[in-house]
Amino acid sequence: MASAAGRIGIGIDRSPAAAFITRTSLSLPSASFIKTLYTALLRRVGGEIDDLYATRCHRCGDAADTRSTVTSDRYRCDVCNTHFLAEDAVADGRAKLCPHCRQALPRRRPRDGESIVEVAARCRGRCRPKLFRRRHDDTDPTARAAFHEFDLPTIARAAGTPPTRWYPSESFPSGLKTAELFGRGIFSVHQLFTPRNLHAIATLRADIDSFPDADRQTLLLVFTAALMSLSLKAQHLEGGGGYLPGMYYVPPVRKERNPLVTLPRIVSQIAGAADALHSSASYPTPSWTGVGNAIDLTPIPAESIDFAFLDPPYSDKIQFSELNLVWESWLGLTDDWGDDEIVLNPARGKSAAEWENRIDKLASEIRRVLKPGARTVITYTDSHLGTFQTLLESFRSAGFDILDSTTHNIRTVQSTYVQRTSRGAEQHHPLIVLRRK
Repeated sequence: MASAAGRIGIGIDRSPAAAFITRTSLSLPSASFIKTLYTALLRRVGGEIDDLYATRCHRCGDAADTRSTVTSDRYRCDVCNTHFLAEDAVADGRAKLCPHCRQALPRRRPRDGESIVEVAARCRGRCRPKLFRRRHDDTDPTARAAFHEFDLPTIARAAGTPPTRWYPSESFPSGLKTAELFGRGIFSVHQLFTPRNLHAIATLRADIDSFPDADRQTLLLVFTAALMSLSLKAQHLEGGGGYLPGMYYVPPVRKERNPLVTLPRIVSQIAGAADALHSSASYPTPSWTGVGNAIDLTPIPAESIDFAFLDPPYSDKIQFSELNLVWESWLGLTDDWGDDEIVLNPARGKSAAEWENRIDKLASEIRRVLKPGARTVITYTDSHLGTFQTLLESFRSAGFDILDSTTHNIRTVQSTYVQRTSRGAEQHHPLIVLRRK
């Protein structure tokens, strides 16, 4: 915001990942140079990664590249005691039915392992079309045979050999969001990736470290932007996929993506953002972004700031220290900062009283550094009973006038999963406008 306005900005976030993203985004090179960097990275490690996803085209026998692999959980029906794939469960509105007896399945279905069920690949030969799919139960016997002869052994080889490069093995903390992982037997960061994708992204991460520091930071931004799309969180949906943000949900039918298919899309998006930044007459402006705690802004002199924009955590809705661990561990930035997080989290002993106390301190510190009459804007999307009014009261008590808390909001192009599925969820990002007395 400050950069776009040509002003000096100070960006502070307690999350090392958030500080890294902002700092790196504000010093991006040109779009063409970002693409050149990625090409250089690909030249160095592309062949090794290609080998991990190599397969054969069942139509012509030529080499092919696996673009994605679909895995489905297996279930057992408690009613008829039959086993079936999650992808075969019958949808009945929001409920799922056993494909054999048509009885409703419980929300927590007993899993009985998993099976690789489909690959999508691209032929390197002369086949038209280049792209093809084949399944474990393909009606084409040639395709079915190739699936078992080429695809499954390739995946098994990757699973049988641990990566030789470094990868993070930090343990997920006990909390509100990580319980989803523990229920699946996932306790460490590296377990959130298939063995083959762990090999590939460890290879990418190791080579990124060999670039000069400024280039390394840009490539790490690309790398981390792709991580969740390359994890077990990636859904398999006809015509797309994606993953659910704000949680560690591992879908019952998921898609392992080849990083060399995902990364070009990420590079294009970041290059587009760089173009937009560089087109601004004020870019780059002097700014500082780093890790800090907004309830203690001691290095900033009193009454020296013209404007403050705040985006505090939304009580218990988003647990940043739990959710950011994957990015921060791959960046090597973990510092166990969860104790400083201003959230409600009974699993970690973070009570409503503690939350309110920290919001009071935040409001007082923001007032201290603002010039008299300066404005503050807060975005706060939380329907949790009481926290919105508590937030307003904290800022009133600290010495702010509430100018507007109802009419302004940030409108985003795409709604979140919570906005689409949760009754009573805010459909926009409300903006609270305040003035320091």
